[in-house]
Amino acid sequence: MTSRTLRRAQATTTATSATTTTQQKGSRTRTRDATDVVRRVGKRKADDILPTTKRAKRATTLNGTSSIGQPTLNEIPACASHPRPSRRLFVFGGSEMGVLGLGVLPNNITRPRLHAWFEDAVAKGILGGDGAGVETAAAGGMHTLVIDEAGKVWSFGVNDDAALGRQTTQVPDPDNPGQFIDNTTLESQPMQVQKLSDGGFRPVQVAASDNFSIALSDNGELRVWGTFRSSNGLLGFNTISPTQLVPVDLPLLRKSKFVSIVCGANHVLALTNTGRVWVWGDGEKGRLGRRIVERRPVNALVPERLALKNIILIGAGDYHSFAQDARGIVYAWGENSAHQTGVDTDDTVLWTPTEVDALHPDELGGRRVVQISCGEHHSLFLLSDGSVLACGRADDGQTGLADDHPRMRDTAQKSAATRNVRTPTFVTFPPPPSADNPNPALGPYSSDTQDGPSNPMVQVAAASRHNLAVSRLGHVYSWGLGLQGQLGLGPAIDEQRTPTRVINTALAAGWKIDHVSAGARHCILLAVKLAQA
Repeated sequence: MTSRTLRRAQATTTATSATTTTQQKGSRTRTRDATDVVRRVGKRKADDILPTTKRAKRATTLNGTSSIGQPTLNEIPACASHPRPSRRLFVFGGSEMGVLGLGVLPNNITRPRLHAWFEDAVAKGILGGDGAGVETAAAGGMHTLVIDEAGKVWSFGVNDDAALGRQTTQVPDPDNPGQFIDNTTLESQPMQVQKLSDGGFRPVQVAASDNFSIALSDNGELRVWGTFRSSNGLLGFNTISPTQLVPVDLPLLRKSKFVSIVCGANHVLALTNTGRVWVWGDGEKGRLGRRIVERRPVNALVPERLALKNIILIGAGDYHSFAQDARGIVYAWGENSAHQTGVDTDDTVLWTPTEVDALHPDELGGRRVVQISCGEHHSLFLLSDGSVLACGRADDGQTGLADDHPRMRDTAQKSAATRNVRTPTFVTFPPPPSADNPNPALGPYSSDTQDGPSNPMVQVAAASRHNLAVSRLGHVYSWGLGLQGQLGLGPAIDEQRTPTRVINTALAAGWKIDHVSAGARHCILLAVKLAQA
């Protein structure tokens, strides 16, 4: 295996998104044992995977009727706003093989850098006219997808398994007849995914896994490309094709309208406007919410629908998944070897959706989870008041808990391999910056954090072993392990155990962070330049 292939195979990522709606009241549902088998499965629809919990009552407050006659629960998203000045793209992390879209650089970028190509594109009006910038973006294992204000999708990074949605090999060089453009050149700079512009498809969301990409339109349609890998190597795009070079739709999902998409390392969750969840990809470790026959792993490449209903939010880690229903109940399934699901059990795999008791609104003082983002073996949960909780593996600072935190004292006697935070726990952030102290340090642990944050967050993004969070004031914080500079804290810091503000000369020049996405080896920020006083 070449060093390029080895590094590519080791990359893992999670890019998440969340959809919230008007939430509804209902009685609390308690979970049964995670290995409990629901009887009479044969009498139910074959494409419904039953959760390990009592069946949820149908929501009574609905937003209308879907195109196929089912009650609608979630609104199909529209394109993001177009502020002026426009959103600009910052990147940092591993720069090998053109992952950052800045060409092939010899060294990692360890602090946020304004993306030169997109700055030039803004100046030339390429992204949707005069002053137009970026709408949204998603970082994958070693590639990135960007939607501009005109609805065009740009991709850059490694394209070994067709993750970029465009041809990068055997492309004729117009300046040198008979010659081909070097594939590294085509991968290491942003180029448009032309196929997505066909047929009136207007992307509003994108998500990226290690080798797979997906786009959601303002009409609730999906386009997909790339491939999935398993522990045995290439698994395939579907049961017929090993890879898919350019975006296509999925015939099985044409009748559904989607509102949210998230990717794990090698699996996908897609949420419909009727509150149903479709899953497909690599089925190892229970990440699809069902057992996959070992001799037919490609069966997992066919999308199937979970039995969960009235779902309003989804999340995915490398090997585990989440869904939240309209009552605020969060379900988890997949690998639980580091307690990354937050379910208080010693089972290392949850094969079916299981309630996470610690995240029930009753346990959170009426607060609800509004976003879920996960890494390789840890998970982050953003609450409605801006608090953040974390669980899972903590040996590299993934959970953001300081050494004086009671949960970390509980794990201090354990070996590094088993140093896990068993259930979702509140993460403490430094106080907001002030004119006198632009970068406050995190103080000693205080239980007051559970009563409400002094520095509320509005978005979280987790990847393999590192995390980002955006505050209500527009500052970005990072923590965890970032050996390729993914923390954005400079060349001297590759591990940070607690949230620390990411600040350098570039960001200090009046930028407010609007959106973040964490990939396995790199991170991206979207920011708006504040008006000068």
